[in-house]
Amino acid sequence: MQLAPVVLFVYNRPWHTIETLNALKNNCLSNKSLLYIYCDGAKQNANKQTLLDIKEVRAIVKREQWCGEVVIVERDENWGLAQNILDGISNVIKNYGKIIVLEDDMVTSKNFLDYMNFSLAYYKDAKDVYHINGHNFKSKLQYLLDDYYFSRYMNCWGWATWKDRWEQLITDYSFCYNKLLENKDLMRNFNYDNSLDFHNQLLLNINKKINTWAILWYSTIFFNKGYCLTSKHSYVSNIGLDGTGENCFDTTLNDSFKKDKKKFSGKIKLEETKLSRMHIILSVCSREPYGELKFVYRKIKKYFVK
Repeated sequence: MQLAPVVLFVYNRPWHTIETLNALKNNCLSNKSLLYIYCDGAKQNANKQTLLDIKEVRAIVKREQWCGEVVIVERDENWGLAQNILDGISNVIKNYGKIIVLEDDMVTSKNFLDYMNFSLAYYKDAKDVYHINGHNFKSKLQYLLDDYYFSRYMNCWGWATWKDRWEQLITDYSFCYNKLLENKDLMRNFNYDNSLDFHNQLLLNINKKINTWAILWYSTIFFNKGYCLTSKHSYVSNIGLDGTGENCFDTTLNDSFKKDKKKFSGKIKLEETKLSRMHIILSVCSREPYGELKFVYRKIKKYFVK
């Protein structure tokens, strides 16, 4: 089996970067894998500490032979997270047909690369499968889920895909947003029964309030009725939810991966169950005070109030 290249995006977080690279190096297939590292450049108004951090990150990625082969791309200027990721993925995937994607705060379990490569090979010709999730959020329903299952929910915290799926990427935020406005049911499904505000992410990008890429990939999968392979227990832990990242926030959410997960065998029914949808909804609701109770109340109110 030809292994997929791994692409890692880094910027100015030395500690996060070293933790991510150490975990990747400890993967069972790392010594056979090709690793691309994209180092974004400094912003024009970057302060002295940021410049020092960027320099340290670039020294870290050159410090060791983190995988079997390492290719380092250093940007001369700041591309920004979204453009850097979209460009890097597109450049790498066109030459290899598949890709595994990490950012500088993704600590992987030792079997992450094995899971990703097996899944990429197994579902290569399953054109309805667009994405392999490396991470899964926690909820009170999580342990009722199958060990591996399909979801419409795309998680970008360590993932993989194929060239022919990625080439379908919709890059027009306005197209996606306007399409949702045409149909209330479509909007509700897009937002997982309105527990999420993904449509607002599109609007914020349209209005130049934020600059994110993952909402475009989620939209692409959604409008193409694609599926994302998901493990009940995460292969990836996000260590960057401390306010240091460009599009992350400070949180106490604990999503560390479970190390004794059952190995993926590939035989799964291609569908998204009501249980898996409810798991996503509850995992989102649980992040706000009494969120789960509020969600149950809304459901009861909707049922009884005409």
